[in-house]
Amino acid sequence: MICDVSTGISTENLDKLVQHASIPASQSVIMHNLSNLGIPVVSDAQGGSNAGVKKKYRHPDRKNRIDENTFKHSRWTPYVKDIMEDAINDQLDTRQFPFIDGKGPMVGGGGAKSARGYGQWHRDKKDVGHAGPRLIVFILGGVCYSETRCAYEVTDAFKTSRKFEVLIGSSHIMTPENFLKSLRELSN
Repeated sequence: MICDVSTGISTENLDKLVQHASIPASQSVIMHNLSNLGIPVVSDAQGGSNAGVKKKYRHPDRKNRIDENTFKHSRWTPYVKDIMEDAINDQLDTRQFPFIDGKGPMVGGGGAKSARGYGQWHRDKKDVGHAGPRLIVFILGGVCYSETRCAYEVTDAFKTSRKFEVLIGSSHIMTPENFLKSLRELSN
């Protein structure tokens, strides 16, 4: 089902789409719950399910990623790839990321000391896994496979020039089935 997510559609049109697509009522609640994520689904003048939905931050212009190896519509590139590349190139927006590189206010005096080096005297010093800087990205609420692919692609792109390694983690892996299940449970 495709609808205009910038302004939403009327309740009548949404009901017609649900009816023509033969979507059961237990599944149609998923579309209405999208408004809880800030996506305007219904554009009723009375302020239907989108009442109180605030305008979210608009992402800056995306990078053009079409090249000879990419089909125009075969892969969607997540926004986190732009963020990772900007972090490596030290071009992140300080209004959106105020705590990057120690520029934001710090609480407490010192950081935790690593105990990784203790007890490793028996290892060969030449057997170092990675010697360059690392960018650690942690996504709360789930990471999808496309975002993990982007971490690999950014690591591969900056492997030779800047020797950066990107590590990505999350609270859990977000699959399409898990996402729809989470949307369904928002109204419960």
